[in-house]
Amino acid sequence: MNRWKLLWLLPLAMVAAVVIMKSMGMNSPSETILTADVTQTVLVEEAQEIDQEKVLIMNGTVAPYEKAQVTARVAGIVQSILVENGQEVRSGQALAVLESGAYQTVVEINQAVLSQAETKLSITRADHERTEVLYNSGAVSEKDFQDLSAALNIAEADYIKASAALANSKRDLENTTITAPISGIAVNRNVSLGQMLSPGYPLLEVQDISSVYVDIEVRAEDLNTVQPGKIAQVSVSALGEQSYSGTVAVVNPSANAVGRVYAARIKVDNPDHALKAGMFAQAHINTGQSESVIVIPQKALVSRQGQYYVFIPEGEQVKLQQVQIGAIIEEQVEIEKGLAAGQQVVVSNVNKLKDGDKIIIAGQQEE
Repeated sequence: MNRWKLLWLLPLAMVAAVVIMKSMGMNSPSETILTADVTQTVLVEEAQEIDQEKVLIMNGTVAPYEKAQVTARVAGIVQSILVENGQEVRSGQALAVLESGAYQTVVEINQAVLSQAETKLSITRADHERTEVLYNSGAVSEKDFQDLSAALNIAEADYIKASAALANSKRDLENTTITAPISGIAVNRNVSLGQMLSPGYPLLEVQDISSVYVDIEVRAEDLNTVQPGKIAQVSVSALGEQSYSGTVAVVNPSANAVGRVYAARIKVDNPDHALKAGMFAQAHINTGQSESVIVIPQKALVSRQGQYYVFIPEGEQVKLQQVQIGAIIEEQVEIEKGLAAGQQVVVSNVNKLKDGDKIIIAGQQEE
């Protein structure tokens, strides 16, 4: 019985011990383990100042070399669709077909009308020629000859009108087959079977991306560098480290009224169609001039929510410092703002650190 009482009293004794330890400012063993500071051993390197060829870096957007909207030219119900988004098409290739029965009927009617007008014109013209001979000999009155001349004018006008009507109806019939205006890639298809279309309705767009433009904005002070014919290197983050060589094709001589920048286009060959319209791109253009820049190893950078940071040793702790980066130079990155030459940055375990963490710099004795 005494043994069971001891077992019952043991938890109470442990609780009492914890209360006494807290009143004396002491932590329990488990709390000591949880709150112990973790010290990271890290490597550091100094930010260096180097001479580097000055490169203009401009963000841009990929645009098709040429694009054309495909629209319905006549009203009608969609009978068939012959293209899908992303499909390559050739100029003149059929993309969709509208029901054409009514248009075929109009063509047949206009053909009959033209045939009648042609027959009437032939008869009236022959009568006019005979009457003209008789009129010249005095056998026909002037009024009769004038009446026949007026009838000939009407017959000729009817023939011209019937010919135009037939040509228009044939064109409408041809337009029930909707074709590609240029060669390229079909995109943004916006039509379905059985849909009733009106003239001008946009079915899709065809984009020629065998070459593309990268649209950029140029500051006034950079206009002397960014000139037509200037070589540019273009990269697209979505495509990894692949770089494309392009040429500045055009620079608008008039500045944007809002940003006071000048629109420019870089033409890039794109035979494999890897570059797509709407992709974000970055253009690098060498200026031919050198400048001093601050660089650090890329491995020192920490990216958080689209911003870049480094850890700076301050005594036995690290400070999280925001920086503004520039060009990538092999395994280094240019620091445009946030660091000075000679300043140390942490280059190891950066993804395990947070602002204020304790550190030991490898190779130095802990004091």
